Amino acid sequence: MMLLYIVRVFISMRVKKPIFIISCPRSGSSLLFKVLSESKELWSSYRESHYFWKSFLSEPRDPIFSMSLNASDFKEEDREYLENLYHLNTFNDEFSGELTRILFIREQLKPLFNSYLSLNKLIKKHLINLKDYRIIDKTPPNVFRVPFIDKLFPDAKYIFLTRDAKTNISSLIDAWLSEGNLFSFKFREFYEYNSRLNIEGYSGKVWKFLNPPGWEDYLSGKSIEEVCAFQWLSANEHALNAFSEMPSEKYLHVRYEDLLADRFNGIQSLCDFCEIEFSKEIKDMIDKDPKVSVVSLPSKDKWLKNKERIENILGTVEDMQKRLGYLEVSPISY
Repeated sequence: MMLLYIVRVFISMRVKKPIFIISCPRSGSSLLFKVLSESKELWSSYRESHYFWKSFLSEPRDPIFSMSLNASDFKEEDREYLENLYHLNTFNDEFSGELTRILFIREQLKPLFNSYLSLNKLIKKHLINLKDYRIIDKTPPNVFRVPFIDKLFPDAKYIFLTRDAKTNISSLIDAWLSEGNLFSFKFREFYEYNSRLNIEGYSGKVWKFLNPPGWEDYLSGKSIEEVCAFQWLSANEHALNAFSEMPSEKYLHVRYEDLLADRFNGIQSLCDFCEIEFSKEIKDMIDKDPKVSVVSLPSKDKWLKNKERIENILGTVEDMQKRLGYLEVSPISY
């Protein structure tokens, strides 16, 4: 009886008009996600939601980071399942969201983690009396799932965040070559495909970041800059293709360089698009200028340390640069 009751609780709550940040990794999406998650009108997991999607992904070797889902993959029962996961895992303050991260990564605390999530959804229903509520999500592989997500949430809105090829690919290279814990991807170490890694300029033991369609062709015989350019190109290509099939009012293309040049007005415009208040909490976070997921401190010409590598792939990214509206390469690096 209790299980039936909880299921009914789930069904009575609905996620409406969710916001999805769609972008290539290392394009500034973590910063934007952190700022917009300050809105009290949006509920957030305050982290990426890779684990949401593993039940729907067919790749057996790396089920969390397998990429593509199309509209044809969607089944009506997926709606209730995924919506319930958002009921469980989204919060309205950062402390509560961060607490889930602490509980999740400690195996001995898993029972407490599950109880905490169950309590969260019951609070939403009975104490806060939520019926319809809004969420914001930033999960990089979703760049390959926009058609599926749009079937799941037909009223969703999308922020398509892009970054100049030079700076984005350079940042990807830095993260691939980073030896710290931030981009270690240690959870991938046991996958068989890592034994085939032979990427020029990279001595690491794991494949990092996106697995676009065709990624296995880049496990060996390619340079690190070719791998990162492939990831940048694939992400933006899939996003552009998906957004070309939907009404323009459902998505907003934002260039990271423009956002950095005028954060206050840029974020205000995004709030208008998302139909949320440009609140004091959001303004305060802009003023704090948070540094999120950075390998090293920002600097204007940071990409120049990878100048020779970037020059090797400029010809392959030129057309996409133009499609994204980059008539000139911006010197901004963050």
